[in-house]
Amino acid sequence: MIRSLNLRQRFSLTVLLAIALASTVMLLTIYWAVSNYTRQYTIHYWQEYTETFAHSSKFSVTLASSVKANEIVDHFKKDPVIEKTGIYLSSGERLASTEGITECPITSTKDRFDADHIDHPFVLELPRTWCFYAPIHYLPETHDFLDPEPSENTNKTLIGFVELAVSKRGMENVIHKILWLSIASVIVFELLIFVSVQHFSDVWTRALLALADIMKKTGEGSRGVRTSLEGPTEIVELKQRLNRMLDQIEAQEEELEDTVTTRTAELQTALESALSASRYKSKIISTVSHEMKSPLHAFMGYSQLALEALNGPNGQEAEGFLHKGLDCARNLEHQINQILDYARLESGKAQLDIAKFNIRNLVLRCVEKIEPLTKNSGNRIQMIGEATEIETDQDKVAHIVMNLLSNANKFTQQGRIEIAWSIHRAQLNIRVNDTGCGIAEADRDKIFEPFWQADMSLSRPAGGTGLGLAITKLYCELLSGEIDVTSNNPGSIFTVTLPIAKA
Repeated sequence: MIRSLNLRQRFSLTVLLAIALASTVMLLTIYWAVSNYTRQYTIHYWQEYTETFAHSSKFSVTLASSVKANEIVDHFKKDPVIEKTGIYLSSGERLASTEGITECPITSTKDRFDADHIDHPFVLELPRTWCFYAPIHYLPETHDFLDPEPSENTNKTLIGFVELAVSKRGMENVIHKILWLSIASVIVFELLIFVSVQHFSDVWTRALLALADIMKKTGEGSRGVRTSLEGPTEIVELKQRLNRMLDQIEAQEEELEDTVTTRTAELQTALESALSASRYKSKIISTVSHEMKSPLHAFMGYSQLALEALNGPNGQEAEGFLHKGLDCARNLEHQINQILDYARLESGKAQLDIAKFNIRNLVLRCVEKIEPLTKNSGNRIQMIGEATEIETDQDKVAHIVMNLLSNANKFTQQGRIEIAWSIHRAQLNIRVNDTGCGIAEADRDKIFEPFWQADMSLSRPAGGTGLGLAITKLYCELLSGEIDVTSNNPGSIFTVTLPIAKA
């Protein structure tokens, strides 16, 4: 609701609320001060009145004269706010009292009266009444019988006390009159202030409201809107500056629109160029890799022929060199295949070939291929899983298993590599656990990036292109699965989850 009000209305409402809040605080303060002062003054007045009452009652109490006591209580009950007066002996026996509806707890109790309660003047406060008490003491003969202020060291004997019940009605009437008078004064004061504020707010906010209307129209896209404020010199200057600013804004908007149109066309051209460059890069990688692979196959073929036809005294040594050459060639072929696989996956040209196969046989073939490499590293491979028929892309799963086993063997020396698989809720879970050097916490998010390795120096002990885990992750995503890695202290655990159809 407040948001729908204009500036002038909000200003008036704020002032009204502030005045109301200040008036409320003022009235509460006045009420508290008047109530507190009136109460204290009233209690003090009637306490002194009660002590005068007690002083006047000494003679009647000393003589135990009911007639004299009745005259005194009638005399002291002349004030209309006094509801009851009474004179009592020290034993609690009533000597004289006036009729009243108020019963004070000291004299109305049926228990045995304790004179020690009335040794000093005091007051009991009831919801609608005050009960004032003052003692009456007997003084030795050496003192004036009617001495109102005996010494503190004087031996005094309590012979009675007086009771005065005073209604709070009189004090409340005074407080209410003062409160209503204050409320009336505050309301008149509020009205005067509010009317004055309304007048000045209309004068002060007229120009601001006009400016706000111009700004709103400009913000909504309206053009050619100008202000025509009239008034003092300052208002005229403000009008001129605002109109000049609106002229500049419209000119800048037109210039900005032209610039945005030009830049958008340039960005579109740059985007098309970037997409073309990306496609061209993938094509170059495929072409170069293919060209590298052709002579490699020729080298492997000739080396194989030479190995079969080799005879002579240095045949054993030459055979060893040829075996090493073949190993290097196979390694080069593996790296080129990785580059081709990554380029195929990145370009989205990889295809799925779904078929049924035995998962244990697939893992066993992968382990047999990796075992020659484990002899050099001194690692042991353990397989855990059942021979279960599943249905998915056998070649992609084999690539995933080979990459994980190769990666575990590369970073493990004289240790243990465990590959376990299981089927749960139409999902194939593969876990490769090694006891190698592990993966640092800061590197876990980077190991699946292409061409990235923890040690990027030329002298690193573990070689490779850094594409193995990147390809593995892409294969998992291609099969609608996922891969995760955790530390094992020592070593690491790679977990692959792939959806499959159990055969």
